[in-house]
Amino acid sequence: MEWIDVNDRLPTVLDRVLVWHNTSLNSSWGMYMGENEKWALVANDMSVIRNWMKGATNVKVTHWMPLPEP
Repeated sequence: MEWIDVNDRLPTVLDRVLVWHNTSLNSSWGMYMGENEKWALVANDMSVIRNWMKGATNVKVTHWMPLPEP
C-alpha cells in the first residue's frame, strides 16, 4: 500500500487508518472525523496528541493509508 495525500483523497469518516503528520518521524493511527477536517489521532508520543487535543494548530495530517488486513 502507498500513502495517500490528504489533498488527493480523504478516508471515509470514522474509518481507522494509518496517518502521517508533520510533527513526527513516525506514523500513527487515527480516524478522520469529517467535521471541520478534524482527525482523532493515537500515537506513541502522547505529547503530540495532548497538544493536538488542546487545539494546537501545528499538528497536521498530511498522508494516510488503510490499515493492513489482520
